[in-house]
Amino acid sequence: MSAINYQKPQLRNTRENNQNMVDFHVHSNYSLDGTIPIAKLLKTAKRLNLGLAICDHNEIQGSLEAGQQSDVIIIPGIEVN
Repeated sequence: MSAINYQKPQLRNTRENNQNMVDFHVHSNYSLDGTIPIAKLLKTAKRLNLGLAICDHNEIQGSLEAGQQSDVIIIPGIEVN
């Protein structure tokens, strides 16, 4: 029998070691299943020292907007359905 142990990731300040952490799948309020405005995503990411790949459903505008508004690392994405 096998088990998967899910744990909260240890978000430490990795930039001191020239490392960056990125959440590779985030939805904003541009997606039907996302409710978080871009400004709030950016504020939270900056506080956690975290980059974001904003992958809204069939929509790229959230990624583009985020990339213009902040110095947070943004990887533009789109989830096509």
